[in-house]
Amino acid sequence: MAGVALCTTASGCSIVLDWEQRIDAGPTPEACAFKEPNDTIDTASTISTAEMGPGAICTPGELDFYRFPVPADMQNVAISVSFSDTTINDLDMNLWDPAAPANPIARGVSFIQPELLTCPGNAPFCPQLIAGDYVVEVFGANPQVTNTYNISITIVPQ
Repeated sequence: MAGVALCTTASGCSIVLDWEQRIDAGPTPEACAFKEPNDTIDTASTISTAEMGPGAICTPGELDFYRFPVPADMQNVAISVSFSDTTINDLDMNLWDPAAPANPIARGVSFIQPELLTCPGNAPFCPQLIAGDYVVEVFGANPQVTNTYNISITIVPQ
């Protein structure tokens, strides 16, 4: 926003403000409802490799969890979360093994878009996945973030 002071001796001073207002409608009701309720690891919604959303973090502090199976012969996994506003509404993700939920097995917490985990991979680190169910968590990089996103899970043979 820019301001300009206009002054004359007869009328005094007034300030003229000139700014561009960003109109952001936020996430749609459809994106907010995608696979809900899925707000905990225990209520994670099952997602297939054919489903992408859009999903959304609709309220500050919200978490979205998605469960997906990794078959015995398909252990190379790529998970991508793409979103529109990377400047103030950055999204991150964790990958969980629900059989051992104490700590995430991998984290995608960069400031780039899309957020990407490749398992096995080193940047960021993600181990070789064995057959079983896994859960991906999508969350705001800070507690005030809301944003719409697409999620993609690709599973290919080892």
